[in-house]
Amino acid sequence: MDTVYCDIKLIDPDAHKRYCGITNTRILENLDKLLELSRLGVLDFLPRVPLIPGITATNENIGAIGDYLKARKATRVQVMAYNPLWHGKSVKIGCDDLFAADESMHKFMERDEVGRLTALFEERGLEVV
Repeated sequence: MDTVYCDIKLIDPDAHKRYCGITNTRILENLDKLLELSRLGVLDFLPRVPLIPGITATNENIGAIGDYLKARKATRVQVMAYNPLWHGKSVKIGCDDLFAADESMHKFMERDEVGRLTALFEERGLEVV
């Protein structure tokens, strides 16, 4: 294995529980361990942040994730722009589309919006890959 990827969606444990069903305590513990192993040169690690309109793609959340990563001496992060193609797939496999009425969830994110959120990481000295 060349690189380990770990997604961090939400930094706030209550928001994480609301949207993901559990708090992010274990995720953050694992993220800390991966960051430490990366700093020691044991593995190549890339934290990733999926942007979801109105959920993860907020100034507060992205800024807090950036602060969290920077405090742990992370040097880079990958930002993954929202992809709305999951709607059709979820219906095909029998899942409810809880965001069917939310128009922002049915279109790709604007390049400017992705750039604005990416800049929040860059302002904290993180390389966005």
